[in-house]
Amino acid sequence: MKFKIQNFGPITEGFKRDDGFLHLDGVTLFIGGQGTGKSSVAKSLSTMLWLEKALLKEDFTEKQLMAPGKFKSFFSYQGIFDYFRKKTVLDYQGRYYRLSYIEERLAITKMDTHDLIEQPKIMYVPSERNFLSSCKKPSTIAGLQPSLITFLDEFENAKRAITAPIALPVDRSSYAYDRLNDISWIERRGNRTRLTFASSGYQSLVPLFLVTDYLANFLEQDRMAVTAHQMRLIREKLNALPLAEGLASGTAISVLKESPFITLDDIRSSSKAVQQILKRYRPSHTINVVEEPEQNLFPDSQTRMMYSLLAYRNRNPLNRLIITTHSPYVLSAGSLAAACSATFAKNNSAAEELEKIVPSDAWIDPDTLTVYEIDEDGMIEKLDTYDNLPSDDNYLNNALGSFNDAFETIFDLEDSL
Repeated sequence: MKFKIQNFGPITEGFKRDDGFLHLDGVTLFIGGQGTGKSSVAKSLSTMLWLEKALLKEDFTEKQLMAPGKFKSFFSYQGIFDYFRKKTVLDYQGRYYRLSYIEERLAITKMDTHDLIEQPKIMYVPSERNFLSSCKKPSTIAGLQPSLITFLDEFENAKRAITAPIALPVDRSSYAYDRLNDISWIERRGNRTRLTFASSGYQSLVPLFLVTDYLANFLEQDRMAVTAHQMRLIREKLNALPLAEGLASGTAISVLKESPFITLDDIRSSSKAVQQILKRYRPSHTINVVEEPEQNLFPDSQTRMMYSLLAYRNRNPLNRLIITTHSPYVLSAGSLAAACSATFAKNNSAAEELEKIVPSDAWIDPDTLTVYEIDEDGMIEKLDTYDNLPSDDNYLNNALGSFNDAFETIFDLEDSL
């Protein structure tokens, strides 16, 4: 998956290497100062990801998407419609489609792939998520940003799916949901607090953690619902197949039995031609785009939350995790997870000691970790690596280092008296 972005919002020339394309496989972090364009990249990318998925599911046609003003209208969902300029370039190369918006024109190219379709579940986790925890009835509030409404829907689904307290990744705490009274509880060291009255850190962490956990479990369930429109499309495609490729084997396709589900058995027991159809409408992995996972959290909690996100990402090799962050602790946690993986590959006997540093389910191959830094001029650089790990010479670490330099200057002035 590749993405080029130029002259969009705060982003100016963007990335200058690799013909301007950011590579977004595995785990990708965007770091930089306030207002440099991290969210602009994440929001525009998530929009392009959704458009590819919609084309694959035939929610609309290529011709409809290329109608005047149609493409740009989808960016209103993320509140970035006004970020377009005359020289805006948004060039997304996915697995199935390439969407190129250059010189105010959209070009769509269908990629030639013979692999089985693998449809993602795309989740954008906005930085405003703590608002949903601090309000008693956020669904009754008018004027919410559409992306926040979508996240709220998933948050509500996640809460309703909980039947017992679920452990949170920080401070030996847990979350419980009283469905009858619609109350969220935080339980910590024998104390019980409503989420609406809990600390801002919990109000930010709980929606992120619950939705991530819910989606991971959702994709692993046997039955997955499809809409009536999707059922009709599936039936049309199945009926159009030659008998030998379609239902000649007697495979029981759930959607042909008036059941609005696609089951894992439907896919496993079907021919490749049938699988290609069913997999269009049943996502198999997640693309989790998270704004500021560190929000309002103590440094140790930031690290543990990051390890949790990495562990969920590791549950499926196709999963993607894309993060924007201001936190050196989030960046360091990603580097530590990669370092543990690299060390274990060289020395298996070190597993127990490495586990004490980073939980093994959060270890990631260093080759799958990429960090991009955005500067105040809207330029994007890929962090250099040392021993295949992101360099310590970056905006976040340098910002911390500036305090040490300032202290050294102060002490020098004191000694000069």
